Amino acid sequence: MAPQPHVMVLPFPAQGHVMPLMELSHRLVDLGFEVDFVHTDFNRDRVLKAMADETGATSDGIHMVSFPDGMDPAGDRADIAKLAEGLPAAMLGGIEEMIRSKGIRWVIADVSMTWVMELAATVGIHVALFSTYSAAVVALRQHVPKLLEDGILDENGNVKRNEMIWLSPTMPPVQTTELPWVTLSSTVDRRRMIIQNVFKTNPTISSAEVIICNTFQDVEPGALALLPNVLPVGPLKAPATSSSAGHFWPEDLTCLAWLNEQDACSVIYVAFGSFTVFDMARVQELADGLVLTGRPFLWVIRQNFTKDVGEGWLEEFRRHVSGKGMIVGWAPQQQVLSHPSVACFVSHCGWNSTMEGLQHGVPFLCWPYFADQYCNQSYICNVWGTGVKLQANERGVVTKEEIKNKVKQLLDDKEIKARAAKWKDTACASIAEGGSSHKNLLKFLLVVIDLSRKIAFMAPATQPHVMVLPFPAQGHVIPLMKLSHRLVERGFKIDFVNTEFNHDRVLKALAEKGTIPGGIHMLAISDGLGPADDHTDIGNLVQVLPATMLSPLEKMIRSKKIKWVIVDVSMSWALELATTVGVRIALFSTYSAAAFALRMNLPKLIEDGILDETGNVKRHEMVQLMPPIDAAEIPWVSLGSTKERRRFNIQNVFKTNRLMELAEMIICNTFWEIESEALALSNALPVGPLVALASGPTGNFLPEDLTSLTWLDTHTPSSVIYVAFGSSTIFDVAQFHELANGLALSGQPFLWVVQPNFTNGIQEDWFNEYKDRVEGKGLVISWAPQQRVLSHPSIACFISHCGWNSTMEGIKLCRDKSGIVAQEEIKNKVAQLLGDEEIKERATTLKATACASIRDGGSSHQNFLKLVNLLKEQ
Repeated sequence: MAPQPHVMVLPFPAQGHVMPLMELSHRLVDLGFEVDFVHTDFNRDRVLKAMADETGATSDGIHMVSFPDGMDPAGDRADIAKLAEGLPAAMLGGIEEMIRSKGIRWVIADVSMTWVMELAATVGIHVALFSTYSAAVVALRQHVPKLLEDGILDENGNVKRNEMIWLSPTMPPVQTTELPWVTLSSTVDRRRMIIQNVFKTNPTISSAEVIICNTFQDVEPGALALLPNVLPVGPLKAPATSSSAGHFWPEDLTCLAWLNEQDACSVIYVAFGSFTVFDMARVQELADGLVLTGRPFLWVIRQNFTKDVGEGWLEEFRRHVSGKGMIVGWAPQQQVLSHPSVACFVSHCGWNSTMEGLQHGVPFLCWPYFADQYCNQSYICNVWGTGVKLQANERGVVTKEEIKNKVKQLLDDKEIKARAAKWKDTACASIAEGGSSHKNLLKFLLVVIDLSRKIAFMAPATQPHVMVLPFPAQGHVIPLMKLSHRLVERGFKIDFVNTEFNHDRVLKALAEKGTIPGGIHMLAISDGLGPADDHTDIGNLVQVLPATMLSPLEKMIRSKKIKWVIVDVSMSWALELATTVGVRIALFSTYSAAAFALRMNLPKLIEDGILDETGNVKRHEMVQLMPPIDAAEIPWVSLGSTKERRRFNIQNVFKTNRLMELAEMIICNTFWEIESEALALSNALPVGPLVALASGPTGNFLPEDLTSLTWLDTHTPSSVIYVAFGSSTIFDVAQFHELANGLALSGQPFLWVVQPNFTNGIQEDWFNEYKDRVEGKGLVISWAPQQRVLSHPSIACFISHCGWNSTMEGIKLCRDKSGIVAQEEIKNKVAQLLGDEEIKERATTLKATACASIRDGGSSHQNFLKLVNLLKEQ
């Protein structure tokens, strides 16, 4: 009897990386795989806690394992650069030991964990990379050397010539200042580190057997055409029967009940992912803007969304919007986006959120924070036409008036709604049987299964075993958790490696939900940060992760005899494992394929004088890639708030880009139809949109508030504005108030995700008063089951940070997103968005394409099967 294929999934230890890889794991489990989902210890604890908080969360077939992330308990794991820097040293040894002990042959590694590809040589495993970004970002990453060559960026990641980068007519234009490696860095040193990492890991990524992407063919044709080894298997979606293991916070399901009470297409959903951080001014503007919209809103305010907002302000705002708005700490986002009451999505435009919004046909109000989110915003607004961009004023603040006006503009735009609906159909078609993503997944599975059958003649039957290594951030953990669930469905055993910090958060979320992740072994490794350190400081995380995690990962791979690691592309230092322990590595991109391509293109940006070698923008212009992006919005530029951070970021990009060639594939949470040009890399494997299983935990750091689903049930179709900014966005008080008031001004019901750290300085009394004021019209929760929200018929649009996860969920579940503005802007843009039938139509088209890509026979489904087969080469 042939062994059960066993795959290790390795996300970068961040929520937006964990979730899509968890969704993919569920898909693999569905197809008979056993999945070892590798968390850091920190993230594993967070996931289990989130699962405990969520009734029905499970990870059957996914074994969540963890290793230290190299950081002290109090370390700032939100510092992506510091986290990433310590991961290889902290995790590689443990991962190698686990691979050896378990006889794992395939690893699906987050493209941010490319260092795990070293194991391909040392332990003889196959590695498929998973991109948590869009295919466009993957292509942009590969284009980085050309950007340096053309003098657009310098070797330190600084922008030398600000211009638009446009790699393909069907890819989003990107301004050089908005390149991921530019926006990721706040200092010159950090930008230099990031760009060097891109150069180092790009060759490694290119050498991956396949790059799995949470995207689909129809939505990124231009980007996918540039990534010949990318396999689009998205949109990845959460399990249909329960919540997926992988959330760092428990999902507040009460928001679903609240959504049920709202009219169709009335609610503004506001969520900014797991990294966005707002100051109090921005939080206040956002809060006021939501109120000004006059619409119900659901706002996700996670714990670290802001540092200035006090519980008193939050409670006061809750009271103020009671009956009109709901605030949750974490939401079941896919369920929210799929709810009929949701009208739009105010989002940070993370790729997970982008895919989720797209697949549910929800129009976006785009409010990007950093990294690839500007590229995703360009996709939404310039290529797909499913959203509206929120404009900041001269002080860099999105005012409440802007929020109000843009909500109105969005919700009045019938064309936007129509486009969103079309993309929803396209996304669904891609993952349905026969769709492009479905076919891609089957391709991958066949490779893994074929090797497993060969090995079966020489060894006792074993379940295919994969380690998953996400970057330790919510937006990285969730997509990798989704992928892990997909693999578990295919018979894989998953070791999911979180940092200890995130591990604790996930376990707490799981514990509060009373569930245990079956099939996914959540492991944890220290992230190298101390107990008092800021674990949401992405720059710090990126810096410390390699030194802290690489050795434990190597030991784990060796001890478990793991042969495959799925490594978050933000953990690409893990690609070193391909040579040190012979493990095979698949990178997982939590960004779009376009963002990945932008990363690879970074040297060209420096060469062209758009960026300088330290990540600073030298020439402000649109980077003509797919999609075009402003140089100032390049991810590695927007990620760096200081010159040192930007330098570190850009150097890290250069460094890790060279490692990319060690990855056997790059798995992308995208699909061929939406990023075909960005997916031209030969080893890219688009398997998105990844969808969270209803039966499996998603790796949330916060429990999902499921009451949001019942709340959505009370609202009429296409009435609710869904507002969520991921797990990293942080608003100041002013912006927070503008958003809150803007949602209220929209006059639409809204579901607003306000995670605990979404803003700082908000007085609890004000927030409670706001909640009271919008009660009945808006629901504010801490964390939402986003895919379920986006798929809810009541959802009208998605105000989003435009993280790739949210972007893909928005496509697959079909809504829209937005950015940072005043309450009037929010109100007006919501009205504009919901009144734009063309946007709605385009969103619907994208949804259909996304759905088709993940159905049987779809491009992402076929890519996923290809991934499964590859990983089964144990």
